[in-house]
Amino acid sequence: MVVTVALARGQEAIDNGCTEMHIVGGLHHKQKYEWYLNLIRILHNAYPELHLKAWTPVEIDWFCRLENKSVQAVLEDMVEAGLGSLPGTAADILDAEVRPILCPDKLSTAEWFEVVEAAHRVGLRSTATIMFGHVERPVHWARHLHRLRALQDETGGFTEFVPLPFVGQEAPMHLRGLSRAGPTAREAVLMHAVARLVLHPLIPNVQVSWVKLGPHAVRAISRTAQIAITIARHTAPAHSRSRLSTNFPFSLASAATRYPVQLARTV
Repeated sequence: MVVTVALARGQEAIDNGCTEMHIVGGLHHKQKYEWYLNLIRILHNAYPELHLKAWTPVEIDWFCRLENKSVQAVLEDMVEAGLGSLPGTAADILDAEVRPILCPDKLSTAEWFEVVEAAHRVGLRSTATIMFGHVERPVHWARHLHRLRALQDETGGFTEFVPLPFVGQEAPMHLRGLSRAGPTAREAVLMHAVARLVLHPLIPNVQVSWVKLGPHAVRAISRTAQIAITIARHTAPAHSRSRLSTNFPFSLASAATRYPVQLARTV
């Protein structure tokens, strides 16, 4: 992605009433650290009203390696450039038993928490996620949730928790027969309900991703969680691969007899 494309996306977000812009990407072996830093700086200067949520813990760790800097130093650079918060993706399952099977090339559980805790310490808040329905068992859900709760009790830096059901239709692990295709409907309801119990009152905002589950499932799960629109289209089912009005989540919440509330971020 070139900077001009990012600027165009920023303008598109403003024109469509968006208040946040999320940026994540791969670990490019030739791109310099300064490019990523300048991308945040340019976007923040061009659209100061947009809250910039960017760079997963995996990417922050990559920047540290590129520049031979500490996690804290990289995070402070990003804050100075205009970064508003970190996305909670790349968490997958935060458990040492499952993580080497599911995502051996990503950060370990301890390394993921090190980056996120450092982010909270420098004033960056973040979301928290879990990806479920692949090779894990309920015991791994429990360990994941308790680790998040423990860190939240220390830092208060998580803004929301978003369970993300695994979508196996194009996932290499599932195509090779090494995982399930995703959670059952019952498991999706249980995940959201249990998360509210475990994380209450430290993380009061538990969300459901319509992009992963679809509007029909959202209406069922909304009895135990709130509404979220929070994941890239390329990892989502076909029903989500369309451009929708920012009014869509409000109408979806209303149809599920829930009161819609838009989260406010500090730019």
